[in-house]
Amino acid sequence: MNRTKSKMIRRQNLIANLYILPIFLNFTIFLAIPLLLSAIYSFTIYNPIKHDNFFGSLSEIWVGLRQYRELFTNLAYSKSFRNAWINTLAFLLEVPVSLIVGLLLAWAINSKLIKGGKVFKMLFYVPVVSSVVASNLVWRYIFDHDYGIINSLLNNHSIYWLRDPVLIKVAIVIKDVWARTGACLILISATMQTIDVSLYEAADLDGAGSLRKFLRITVPLLKPVAFYLVVTGIMGAMKNYSNSLIFAQGAYEAQSVVYFIWEKGIKSYNYGIASAASIILTLVILVFTVIQFKFSKQGKVDDGER
Repeated sequence: MNRTKSKMIRRQNLIANLYILPIFLNFTIFLAIPLLLSAIYSFTIYNPIKHDNFFGSLSEIWVGLRQYRELFTNLAYSKSFRNAWINTLAFLLEVPVSLIVGLLLAWAINSKLIKGGKVFKMLFYVPVVSSVVASNLVWRYIFDHDYGIINSLLNNHSIYWLRDPVLIKVAIVIKDVWARTGACLILISATMQTIDVSLYEAADLDGAGSLRKFLRITVPLLKPVAFYLVVTGIMGAMKNYSNSLIFAQGAYEAQSVVYFIWEKGIKSYNYGIASAASIILTLVILVFTVIQFKFSKQGKVDDGER
């Protein structure tokens, strides 16, 4: 009996491990190993053209923390690296804006203020599943100063959206809000529909108006989905590459950190500098995520205390 039970347990464990194996391989091959190699590269001056055998020439190319110092002190890298971070942080503005717009639209749909809610949500979700390359090219035409639709509507063709250092960031934020609002709308709307109706009925008995019910009931109960949208939004915005390459076509005023990594690593074969920048980017995203987790947990405690 025990032997039969032991065989069943081993079989179940084997089946479970087989289900986990694809995820484990994906994590190992596409995340763990590249991250480890990037960490090693960041301590070297490795150039794949000059050094055929990386591990064979490791003693010659090992420079310790020099690449990290050069990102902040060497003018050949520090100016463009600082500019890339300023641009990337500016692009983060799309995260709260898309969240607020998605929240207001979801509230309007669930409150029946907007008719045809299903069609409306479908139309807003189309940008989420659209080709990134195609949408960037379309938006580039929209913001063109000569024949773009925005300048035509404003009847002003002297606004250089794609050349002005501030306006190009504004254009990217507008484009990214358009691309992300649909995902926020769908998730927030679905969460709103799970809120217990009795909470609103109790609020009605207390004489609460629509705005008060929205602020005191709906918004607090949307914290988990809002937390998820903020975390994924910040990660996506900080890792964005298509804005710089396709929409801005490499314009200095719109170069992101990932574009900097691509330019130094893939284009210039400076794997050391590119890897150091990628490790810093990873750590910054990690810090942002940890801070958000901390605030999220504190929010749950506060809710419990109330």
